[in-house]
Amino acid sequence: MRKPNERKPPITLGENWSNNAVMRAFNFGHEWNEISRLAGLFNNPGQKIWSSFLTVPQPFTRDFERIQRFNEQFSHLESIFKNIPTLADLDALYEKRKRGALLLAKRGWFIPLDMTLGEIKDLFRRLDAGRVDDVELLIEARLEQQIPSIESALIIPFPDLSDIVNQALELHRTAKYFGSVALFLSLSDSIGERIFEMSPVSKKQLRKIEAWVNSRTRKDPMFGWYWSTISAVLPINENTKKLAGYINPLNRHAVLHGERWDHGTKRHSLKAVSWLSYVLQFHDLLSAPLDKSA
Repeated sequence: MRKPNERKPPITLGENWSNNAVMRAFNFGHEWNEISRLAGLFNNPGQKIWSSFLTVPQPFTRDFERIQRFNEQFSHLESIFKNIPTLADLDALYEKRKRGALLLAKRGWFIPLDMTLGEIKDLFRRLDAGRVDDVELLIEARLEQQIPSIESALIIPFPDLSDIVNQALELHRTAKYFGSVALFLSLSDSIGERIFEMSPVSKKQLRKIEAWVNSRTRKDPMFGWYWSTISAVLPINENTKKLAGYINPLNRHAVLHGERWDHGTKRHSLKAVSWLSYVLQFHDLLSAPLDKSA
């Protein structure tokens, strides 16, 4: 329980997804259309309301003061409607954040769900400014802080994987990164197969993965971009012959089939954690209602 003067901690992206508070505010597709219609009614409320009363008979003039107060209240509503984003604004925000999330994913990083909405906004500002390296360091540091909580996050939904989870984390803590990377990637395979009932790293399954996600999520600017990168071609699932086009790539096939031996670093281990944590988040969507029209 918080003390009387203690500030409420910031809401994280993950918490917002869990309680759907923000998501509901942005997922009302037809409601936005209704808001736009109402906003048009209040474009110039003063003129419209007063024009209705200019021909009111003299006995009713005593009510004008009350009508004026009513009109002033609608003037406040007008300023509120002007600040409401349009559907075009929301679509632009979605596409912009989707591009930013994909840019990071192509470098092997996935935005942690424990970041607050303010931190997410700052992260995208840095991306817009071209400070991708800064964002990588920021995510890397956040993932390092997450390591202690990764264990319970994995074991609670998948208790039979506790031994391999513990060993993978111990290898990471003791800087035995060749081992930790291989185990983290193996865990990602196992968890992904259980969630999607198909491999999340198989390029042959990407369209099915996309359909699976779309049937459980909506194209909203707050969260849609987060889920979209799972169905993209990324360094983790790319053909090993095409990895030269990526910066410091971590590739599942190359690691587990012994085709590359440059992954024994802390950064690669954290990239494997980032991928594992990202795949794990889709477990929450198993309980999401299905949209059969998707």
